Amino acid sequence: MSDSTVMCGVCCLRHFSKPSPGWYLECEVGLCWDCKEHHSLLKATRNHNIIPITEYQKVPLNVKCDIETHNNCKDLIEKEKNYITDVKCSARFQEVEEMLNGTAENIKRIRINRQENLTSLEEERKKIQNNIIQTRIKINNHLDKLQADLNQNINAKVAKENEKIQKVLKTLGKAVLDKRISKYF
Repeated sequence: MSDSTVMCGVCCLRHFSKPSPGWYLECEVGLCWDCKEHHSLLKATRNHNIIPITEYQKVPLNVKCDIETHNNCKDLIEKEKNYITDVKCSARFQEVEEMLNGTAENIKRIRINRQENLTSLEEERKKIQNNIIQTRIKINNHLDKLQADLNQNINAKVAKENEKIQKVLKTLGKAVLDKRISKYF
């Protein structure tokens, strides 16, 4: 039949992976030791036949239709449906399913992390822009103070020079006046 390990059908439905030591022909399911015990205690199933998994794996899977023996393929289709259902209980299927679940969880964590990165990046941008504005305000205030100090200095020096020039002009004006007066006297 198959080289893979047959898993317990009941445990697979409960999302556990337990190997099955035997196959119940009537139920067409493998059961682990715990489930086998419960199965054998029920009145409806206590007389079911069980074969070892090694024997079950030797049973050929008939995939070609023999019109005389398959009653228009109805039996074969039903058996194939059961085999497809049992594939979900195989160990490899469980491994792949766990890997996919792990991958999905990793993708979810990565998306959350990237979203947090975007938020953090936006917060950092706002902080930097605020720092630039604050620095510009400080620079402008400092330049305004320098400008006021320079204007005050220039105004003081101009006033001082104006005073000196006024004194000189006054002195010159007085000297010229004195000279004119002295001409007449």
